[in-house]
Amino acid sequence: MIEYLRVFFINELSGVVPIFKNSTLCAGKLKIRRHALAGAGMVLYYFDRSRSRNIQVQSEQFRFLTGYSQGYVAMIFHSTHNYLKQQTKTSLMLHSIAFTFILGVFDHAIGSQISFSVFYIAPILLATWYRSREAGFFISILAAAVWLTADLTTGQAYRYFLIPFWNAAVRLIFFVTITMLTSMVKEKIELEESLADTDYLTGLKNSRAFYESIDYESARSRRYKRPFAIAYIDLDNFKHINDALGHDTGDDVLRTVADVVKKNVRESDIVSRLGGDEFAVLFPETGYEATETIIRNFIPVLSQEMKIHAWPISCSIGAITFSKPMNTSREMIKKVDGLMYEVKKAGKNDVIHEEYK
Repeated sequence: MIEYLRVFFINELSGVVPIFKNSTLCAGKLKIRRHALAGAGMVLYYFDRSRSRNIQVQSEQFRFLTGYSQGYVAMIFHSTHNYLKQQTKTSLMLHSIAFTFILGVFDHAIGSQISFSVFYIAPILLATWYRSREAGFFISILAAAVWLTADLTTGQAYRYFLIPFWNAAVRLIFFVTITMLTSMVKEKIELEESLADTDYLTGLKNSRAFYESIDYESARSRRYKRPFAIAYIDLDNFKHINDALGHDTGDDVLRTVADVVKKNVRESDIVSRLGGDEFAVLFPETGYEATETIIRNFIPVLSQEMKIHAWPISCSIGAITFSKPMNTSREMIKKVDGLMYEVKKAGKNDVIHEEYK
């Protein structure tokens, strides 16, 4: 409405001049009309401006309330998710079974006039997502059986005695479909998360995942006062391999080095390819002596493997055992990287290992 009146006044002011421009009398009328239109236009302008300001305030309030609500819902979701992840598989199955039977009791008490189908999905999702697809199938069968029992015990009359069993079969197909779709989504998400954390060439953790592992281990070290170590491995003469033998051979070298390092560390240690010909190993809860033993073994084992393939490759290693962590993971990597470059300057194919207290 305001926009319509604004356009009307603009048209009046612009269109009245050509009509009355040749008449003195009409010029007076034009002047009065212009003043009236101008006054009305100013009123409409301030009214419209006030209205826009009110709309803006209301919009900001709505955005604040919406953001607050979304944050609260997200907090509840993450808390529930973390709680369920901490439960054992047996506990999760017992939760799902108990939830299904409770729904059956309510379904029987309320009767057949109110459908409970959507609520039966909850224990199925719980079992499928946090346990396995097979667990989801079991809860699907249980939910269909409980629902059938509730139907048969409510005293509802059917035209044919097979109708409730047909309904139960349809529900079971629906529940099984939900289970399969949920399992497929879960597998897809897990695959994408794995690819996001994995180096495509070697199958090791990539740099992003490695930094996250350091942050996690740093937090644990601060809490429990336990040491950990980081080793930085850089291949010597790797550029010569790429230039002389080609990038395919260079890729083979990187995969071989990755395999050698993984075979010579503990299962709890985290091996990563940071990029190019640079590798790193995180040794959780490992003191200076244990770290020294492991990393000193890298050079002879790696040299022997390189000789088998006739690759003129060695490695330079910098390592630090952190009795207490530094402020950030990047600071720690930078310090270990600096030790590795000292090895390079001193002649390569060696180890420098220090302790940070």
